[in-house]
Amino acid sequence: MQNLNQQETLRLPVEQLIAAAHVAAKYLPAASSALMSELAVRLDITKTVLREVIAERDQLNTEHKALKQRYGEAL
Repeated sequence: MQNLNQQETLRLPVEQLIAAAHVAAKYLPAASSALMSELAVRLDITKTVLREVIAERDQLNTEHKALKQRYGEAL
């Protein structure tokens, strides 16, 4: 794994950061490795849930706009 400085790490897309964390975990002591792996997994889950929530919000916003057009601004 190439060495990444802090500025480069901050610019990584989330998917690459998660992958890098899993790779880095292999080179850490056991306790730190487990922690790094768990953080990577939780970040991946959080990213997925956030994308789902944003998609749901966008769908609800679209439905709300359609109802406002159909029934007027009373909504």
